[in-house]
Amino acid sequence: MVKVENDEQKKIKRNNSIDMIKLVCACLVVSIHIKPLFDLSESAGIFLTEILSRIAVPFFFAVSGYFFASKWKGEKRYLGKAVCGLMRYYAVFSVFYILWDALKGSYADFSAAELAKLLIQRILFYGAYYHLWYFPSAIASLCVLYICEKRKIWKYVAAVSLLFFAGGALTYTWNVAAVSLLPVLETLEENFYFDYLRRFLCDAIPFTMMGAVIWHIQIQWQTVKRSRSLLCCLWWLVVNTAETGLALFIGADRGTTLSFSLMPLVCTILMLALQRPACKWERVGSFCRETSIVVYGMHPLLLEIIWKLMPAAWNVGETAVFSLVLTVCLVLSFCLWHVEQRRCEN
Repeated sequence: MVKVENDEQKKIKRNNSIDMIKLVCACLVVSIHIKPLFDLSESAGIFLTEILSRIAVPFFFAVSGYFFASKWKGEKRYLGKAVCGLMRYYAVFSVFYILWDALKGSYADFSAAELAKLLIQRILFYGAYYHLWYFPSAIASLCVLYICEKRKIWKYVAAVSLLFFAGGALTYTWNVAAVSLLPVLETLEENFYFDYLRRFLCDAIPFTMMGAVIWHIQIQWQTVKRSRSLLCCLWWLVVNTAETGLALFIGADRGTTLSFSLMPLVCTILMLALQRPACKWERVGSFCRETSIVVYGMHPLLLEIIWKLMPAAWNVGETAVFSLVLTVCLVLSFCLWHVEQRRCEN
């Protein structure tokens, strides 16, 4: 999600494949919160929401890490530019959802001091709304990457982050094994802040560092044939499906946010997108980039509006609600994108 403005990196900035995948990932995030397809086929619902959708947020982190590393020239000010790029969206969505909560009366029982403390905690640590946790985690991860690049220790931190990622895979998809090895984990998981700390250490940091590593070793993977990259991507998708499916089948999981095969899967998807930038699809890439932001940021609001104004829609099924939310987001985004295109042309 970090924008690159250096002329030397135009190909990276204009990688329309990445922008199109961002839109797909934003839609996958929506599927996590709605659980579509279960009303049609349980197997299809599990594959979409418990397996395929887990690619989404790690991909966002990886892209941010890649773009940050690709731009890094030892300039201290670039950290500020990267953080500001994220903060712009985070601030808008935070204000929007804080006001939405206020309109719903969610803060009615809080004193002024309690409300101030609550909002500060949300904004700084786990997001002003449940889906906005990505932004503080991404900002903190880029700060870590900045230190790594500045002190040239990215290799060591990337290696250590793999251990945290493995811990995350154990405590999510293979939770039963993790609890048997470390019984205190069961108590920790009851703590509200533990999951957000785990997402930062085991999800945000490892995938941000992975994106940076992909940039630093690009000479090695750029020589790989595209067909082989595609086969690797499909292979890891099969492996990830098998791993997560097995964990779900035997009841070993406590959520499938992270699995051992997820990192190589996201890695191969990003490298495949970098090899196939779809340079001629500029308008499509532009639309997908803007729409991914709208879908990710606005879908909780649309869900709540549908729940309040059209409760009968849920009786039709989660798939219908999912389709309705995406349709509204796409129409809204197209209108905003079209206005922006006309403004730029004039």
